[in-house]
Amino acid sequence: MKVISPLFSKSAHGTLGGILTFSKRKTGNQCRFQKKQADVITEARTTQRDIFIAAKNAWLALTDEQKEVYNQNAKNLNMTGYNLFIKEYTPEPPIIFPKTWSEIQPAGDTTKTWRCVGISADSKYILFPAYNDYVYLSSDYGENFSQILPAGVGIESWYCCDVSDSGQYMIVAPSSGRLYRSDDYGQTWSETRPAGDLDKYWRCVSVSGNGQYVLAGINNDRLYRSDDYGQTWSETQPNGNTDNRWYASSISQSGQYQLVADYGGRLYRSDDYGQTWSETRPAGDSDYSWYTCAVSGNGQYMLAPIYNGRLYISDDYGQTWSETQPAGDTTKAWRASSISQSGQYQVIVVYNGRLYISDDYGQTWSETQPAGDTTKAWNSVDIAKDSVQLVAGVYNGRAYLNS
Repeated sequence: MKVISPLFSKSAHGTLGGILTFSKRKTGNQCRFQKKQADVITEARTTQRDIFIAAKNAWLALTDEQKEVYNQNAKNLNMTGYNLFIKEYTPEPPIIFPKTWSEIQPAGDTTKTWRCVGISADSKYILFPAYNDYVYLSSDYGENFSQILPAGVGIESWYCCDVSDSGQYMIVAPSSGRLYRSDDYGQTWSETRPAGDLDKYWRCVSVSGNGQYVLAGINNDRLYRSDDYGQTWSETQPNGNTDNRWYASSISQSGQYQLVADYGGRLYRSDDYGQTWSETRPAGDSDYSWYTCAVSGNGQYMLAPIYNGRLYISDDYGQTWSETQPAGDTTKAWRASSISQSGQYQVIVVYNGRLYISDDYGQTWSETQPAGDTTKAWNSVDIAKDSVQLVAGVYNGRAYLNS
C-alpha cells in the first residue's frame, strides 16, 4: 500500500514495503511492523461460513413478494430486509434420529390423558396439560415439572396448547371454557377473550415461533387471530362467514405462513400472517377429516394428515402436495404432528398405533418406539425446533421425551 501524506507528518497512514505501517490511533500516531496474519481454517470458521452460505442461498430462493415482507419488517430496525433474514435464519443442528427415549412424569408416577404438548425451540420449557386434570410445566428440559394454575384455574378438560420458540409466550385452552396466555415463561397467566366473555369449545391454538401471531379455533364456530401476542383478537374467515370445525392449526416462526384445518371440511393456507386465506387441496376437491397439521419454522414444509386416511406433505409453502407413507400403503388414525425449523425433521403419531419420524424432509420415514415394541393411543407430540428433541404423550398413559 502506498503511504498517504508526507512520511513523518501527523496525517501519514498506510504501509511501506509491506513491512512498516503508519496509522493514527487514539493514543497518537504510530509506526509499527506489519505482521502477516495467518489464515487459519478452523472447524468453527468453516461451520459459520457454511451457515452464512446456506442463509444467503435461502434468501435468493425467496420470491420478490417474500423479500418485500422482510424489507417492510426491517424498516424500523435500521437494517435491510436481507440483513433481517440473515439474522433470523436458523440452521438445522446436526442431530440424527433416532435418539434415546425416556419416560417423564409431569404428574408423578401415574397415567394421564396427555391431550396436547408444547415445547420451546431449545427444549428448556415443556408445557404438558392433562385432560380432566392440571397443567404441568417444566423449565429445566423435562427434568422436573410443577403443577400450575392458569389464572387460578386448576382441573379442567385441557385440550390444546402451544409454546413460542423462546418459551416466553404460552397459550392453553380446555375443550370447553376460556383461553389463557402467559408472556413470562409460564410464571403468571391471564385470561384472553378472542370470542368475548364466553365459554367456547376450543379445539386448536397455535403460536408463531416469535410469539407475536396466535390462532385459536372453535368447534362448530369461528377462527380467531392475534398479531399482538394474544392480547387482542379479530375474527378471520378462511371459509367465508361460516361456522366450521377448526380442529388444527400451525404457524411458521415469523408468523407469515399459517395453516388451518376444518375437520370434515377443507384445508386453508395463508402467506400474509393470517390476513387472507386460500383453500389448498392435498387430497383433491373433497372434504376430509383433518385432525392435525404442521408447518416448519421457515414455513416451506407442511404436513397434512387425514384421520383414518393418508398423509400429505408440501415443500412449497402449501401450494402443492404429495402423499408420503410412513407406515406403508395404508390408512392410519393420524393424531398429532410437528416439524422442525428447516423442515428436515418431522414427526407424526398414530392413535392406537405407532410413532414415526423423518430426517429427510418427509421423504422417508422410520418407526421409533418410546414405549417399546407396542401400539399406544398416541395423543400428542411436539418437536423442539432447534434442539430437535421430541416429546410425546399417550391417551390414558405415560409421557415420553426423546433426547
